[in-house]
Amino acid sequence: ARPGQGLTTLTYALLGRHDSLTSNIKTLERRFERVVEGVEHTDFDAGKSDFGTQLQSIVRRGPDVVFAADVAEDGSSKVLCAAGARSTLFYVGMPSDSVPDILAAWLKSVGDPKAAADALRMVVTQRLVRKLCLTCRAPYTPNPAEQKMLGIAAGKPVQIYKQSGKVLIKDQPVDCPTCKGVGFLGSCAVVEVLPLDNESRAVLATGDVKGAYMQARRTFKCPSLQDAALLKVRSGETSFDEVKRIFAPPPAPAGTAPAGAAKPAAAPAPTPGAVATSPVKPTGQKKQ
Repeated sequence: ARPGQGLTTLTYALLGRHDSLTSNIKTLERRFERVVEGVEHTDFDAGKSDFGTQLQSIVRRGPDVVFAADVAEDGSSKVLCAAGARSTLFYVGMPSDSVPDILAAWLKSVGDPKAAADALRMVVTQRLVRKLCLTCRAPYTPNPAEQKMLGIAAGKPVQIYKQSGKVLIKDQPVDCPTCKGVGFLGSCAVVEVLPLDNESRAVLATGDVKGAYMQARRTFKCPSLQDAALLKVRSGETSFDEVKRIFAPPPAPAGTAPAGAAKPAAAPAPTPGAVATSPVKPTGQKKQ
């Protein structure tokens, strides 16, 4: 996943929503980040056995909730689908660009569309945006194109904000003392949450990823990741330029062939996503 997009924080936040006094919560992680109170963390030991085998060992202990860092190795996702019959709730970390991409990757990982669909309960994906500094953000009236993107009727008076980094002191513009002239202070998550019901899972079981995605969005009226980002613009938390930045493809690495050369262009960096799987427990990643 794209560095710094909050996959670890998102995952641990989801785990923290469970009551560790009444739930047995375990993890299998490639790289241990931090302790979540009441959660039994396990580091993957490559010298011991493969990821799927170690995951199966954890599942045999009968946990209520399990976080698996990924399903990159063959067989890992099949362990999750089989174990789901015992009512264990799984969170799975998967790097991807969008919810449809996560759904497609999950189907491919499991290998059986029906088994993959039956186990899936929810997909969460996110990106991080910088928050405008409340001290110096500059108000302005969006142009017609921006108003249309925000879903605001043409001609309706509205005010949004952009980055400034400057304040007036004795009628002179100086760097904002709060954000030190940056114009942003802190960050927040832009999140797309897609629950799946029986109807959308039935569509997904046929291998129709786009159809399942649209069915779930219609049923639950879920905003897309881009819609969620634009809501942050409308509320004044962030700016249009910041939203454009987080959805722009990353710059090509040094030495990459220029556009038009024989080598293909670099693919956009993935977005953290999380998948929650369980045949009985709907919840709110991941499939980052």
